[in-house]
Amino acid sequence: MENLRICKDGFMYHTISKELVTFLWNSAGDLCPEIYKLNDNGTVSPVESSQDIMEHDGLFGLVLCDITEASREIEKIAGKKTVYRAYEEIKAREINELSERLKAFGGECHFGPDYTGKYASGTDKPYIMVNTDEYGPIDAPVNYVYMGQLVDFPVVEIEYPDGNESKAVSLDDIAYGHIEFITDEIPVK
Repeated sequence: MENLRICKDGFMYHTISKELVTFLWNSAGDLCPEIYKLNDNGTVSPVESSQDIMEHDGLFGLVLCDITEASREIEKIAGKKTVYRAYEEIKAREINELSERLKAFGGECHFGPDYTGKYASGTDKPYIMVNTDEYGPIDAPVNYVYMGQLVDFPVVEIEYPDGNESKAVSLDDIAYGHIEFITDEIPVK
């Protein structure tokens, strides 16, 4: 299992070393399989040249399968829900509960002291685990959560480790079970 990695694109990759990638790239020619650079933040990008191989310091991978599709096939065969599917359902339920609580609270909630030094929501900042592009996985306090204007979806802003920025993060980047931490801190009106 240590040679497998699931990335944000929903695919499972078999990880391979830079030496093996270089060997395959140089010797297999047109028969070389599609090789991807696996980035620390969970994203992937295809290897397009020898220079890509030399400049990338992380892992490389070969696609094994689409996890979402594989999960559906396993469910069909076994007649049971996979762990992956259960997690996705839990996250969808957490997002729905957060949306409903936000709407009931007026569409937005500030955590911690506002500019006057008072707690706008009356609660402390909840901490959640988030996978960020800049810092990788971090525990971060939530500053502000509100309903998006273009879509009927919650937007979560966290405080970054440097303490100088508050940035919106994707709900997909928040760890399973952690969206509930935000919902629990929004007072019920």
